[in-house]
Amino acid sequence: AMAGVARMPLYPLALWAVSVLTGDLIYAAQALGVLSAFAVLWSMLRLSRGGVATLVATAFVVCNPIFVRASREALPDMMALALLMLALVAAHRAQYVAQHIAERPKRTSDTGLWILAGLLSGAAILPRYNALAPATAYLLYLAIKNRRAALLFAAAGLTAWGPLLWIRFALKGSGITYPRIFIASLHHTGDGVDTL
Repeated sequence: AMAGVARMPLYPLALWAVSVLTGDLIYAAQALGVLSAFAVLWSMLRLSRGGVATLVATAFVVCNPIFVRASREALPDMMALALLMLALVAAHRAQYVAQHIAERPKRTSDTGLWILAGLLSGAAILPRYNALAPATAYLLYLAIKNRRAALLFAAAGLTAWGPLLWIRFALKGSGITYPRIFIASLHHTGDGVDTL
């Protein structure tokens, strides 16, 4: 099952980094999935600002069998979702800072938060290529609302293209084409292995 994720650069690197602490790849995959699930739940609570509806929605997510399964599998799905959710938290905070800059005695900039949001959304593309769709949708939303934020978000998000080009050239001569990998990342077999 791990062979299908080897072609996506960020997940194997994160798996290796966690395995240094756990001493085992299986435990590392489980720890990475659980940490990613906690990041998703923390992001949900952070974005919704508490309340009964938040607790009910979070309970539904926690009890969702697909969410529980994804948090225990050795696949990059949960990590990509966690990175996208953290990008939304950073973008939400940047919007808040931008709206309240005039009220603060010390001028605070939202630039760093927009760059962080772009980096996180760009990093989400590395474990799962289909994370490009929500990141692009948010970029289009920003382009309509705030051009400066959209430029910062896009510039930081484009940092993901360096590793994507590395993948393209690493696969040269392997018989696997780049578009086939993108399409294969959208489809899974029942056992969790990507299909080509």
